[in-house]
Amino acid sequence: MKKFIHSFIYCFLIVSVYFSNSCETIDDLQFDNLGLRGQIDSLMTRVTSLTEEIVEQKNLTKTLTDDLTEQVSENKDVIAQTGESLSNLISEVDNVEQDLGTLNNYVGEMITTTGDLTGELNNLLTQVSDLNAVIDQVNSSITNIQGNLHGHEDTDNDGVNNNLDNDDDNDGTPDTQDAFPEDPGETQDSDGDGTGDNQDTDDDNDDIPDTIDTVDDNVDPDPDPTICNDCPQKIPGRDIYVVGMSETEGGTYWVNGQKNILNPNGELTGITVSGGKIYASGFVYGSSASYWVIDGQNVQQFNLPGNEPETNDIVVHDNKVYVGGHWTGNQNKPYSCHWENGVKYDNSAPGDSATNGLLVKPNGDVVTAGWSQPAGSHGNIPTYWINTQRSTLNLPSGRNINEPEATIEDVEIHSGTNQLRFCGDYSYAEANYTSAVHFKPGLTINQRTGGWENTFAWGATVDQNGNVYSAGQAEKMIYGEWVGNDVDIEFIQKPVYWKNRSINILPGAVVNGVMLDEGTAKDIQIVDGKIVIIGYLNGFTMDRNNDGVPDDWDYDGQPDKNHDTGYPCIWIDGTPHVLDHHNIGEVYGLFIR
Repeated sequence: MKKFIHSFIYCFLIVSVYFSNSCETIDDLQFDNLGLRGQIDSLMTRVTSLTEEIVEQKNLTKTLTDDLTEQVSENKDVIAQTGESLSNLISEVDNVEQDLGTLNNYVGEMITTTGDLTGELNNLLTQVSDLNAVIDQVNSSITNIQGNLHGHEDTDNDGVNNNLDNDDDNDGTPDTQDAFPEDPGETQDSDGDGTGDNQDTDDDNDDIPDTIDTVDDNVDPDPDPTICNDCPQKIPGRDIYVVGMSETEGGTYWVNGQKNILNPNGELTGITVSGGKIYASGFVYGSSASYWVIDGQNVQQFNLPGNEPETNDIVVHDNKVYVGGHWTGNQNKPYSCHWENGVKYDNSAPGDSATNGLLVKPNGDVVTAGWSQPAGSHGNIPTYWINTQRSTLNLPSGRNINEPEATIEDVEIHSGTNQLRFCGDYSYAEANYTSAVHFKPGLTINQRTGGWENTFAWGATVDQNGNVYSAGQAEKMIYGEWVGNDVDIEFIQKPVYWKNRSINILPGAVVNGVMLDEGTAKDIQIVDGKIVIIGYLNGFTMDRNNDGVPDDWDYDGQPDKNHDTGYPCIWIDGTPHVLDHHNIGEVYGLFIR
């Protein structure tokens, strides 16, 4: 093909040149020949390029044709398989239709059968009803027979059948007045619980055992153990917060007499309120000392660092939480400290030391107070720290201070003068007694007054005039019964408070039908001219195991806890209000907002 095209073009050019040469010169013909040759070369190049493109397109077309053929072959296989699957699916659908037809027939049969069963069921219910009627008749007959037989019984063997006897058990109480006409040992059931009064340990069902209940009036003095029913809910415009522990319920706090259990396995030692939130310090038994932030129903617990730490007080100042206490160091020695937002700061001390009270001054200084014992000494010195720097207080004048035993229990500040005031106690080893004291820097005031053998001060406050009020207890020794070769020696312990050196005994209260007039006061505050004191009540008449023998005179092996705990109580201007009639415990901290 390619050769034919070249020959044709060549002959055409020769003919053209022949005819043109007839009119032109040789030079012109040579020039024209050169031009024609250039055109021929250009055409030959173009022809070659087109030929290569045609070959390339032919090869590409063959490749595409081969691929398409292969895909068609594969699709045929897929179509064949799909057709087979579709055929199988159609077959399965046919089988399902057949099954549905069978099921429809079965359902129809069941409906028919159910209709028949309904009739039979109605017949059966009728028979059951008839049977119940027969049973009722039989029971009635049995009751009549029993009544007739009972009427012919002679319960008291007096020769007169019960149906003719006006006193079947011969206990002297006519049957018409006898709650148990056939039981000679019972005649009355005061609370209607089915148990006669002679067998019932609580005749009036008021949760007060008969051994201590003096009145069977069926009245529980505190039907809701979470609420102090006789407590004033608040001082007008004020809320009263109290913290402590219950022997059976654990860490407890009260708000206006309402009891709340915070942690059943611990104790609460301090309480404050800031920004609408309640802050409480304390510890969990066998675990760590902690403080809690209570915001409505949301409660957060923060554990405090240190080995076996103990807390005693809590303050919130400038959005920071301060907790006072101590931790156990080398040789099981206590070391005074405070925590600020959970960070521990150790107080400087030459030896053992502990913190009992805490406050933060308006300028932000942290004051902790307690005691310290210099290395090699055998006595405690009343000590306080300002920002961990140690200072000591004077001991009572004229005393032997070689082995002092004194401690600070609480620290307060006089708002007018910004001066610190402290309360605590000092043991006079040579005289074998302890005296409550309150301290001013440079002055110690003895509060062993009124002929009491021992006095202790646990909490303090200062009024606007600078008077120091402290709350605690006063003791006198008494001698009880001889047991073997020994005499039982007990202390009468009275809850008291002082205004400076003037002592005042706080009154007792009736708890569960028993007058309790012993105990201790633990903290005190003055607000709106009212003196508010917290503590607990106990007394010689407490009988914790209900064996009829008061604790103080009980030698049956039961531990005498009479003076260790009592019923939590709050006094407002001298009037006692028992916070909990049902649970023995202690209270430690008071806050009034």
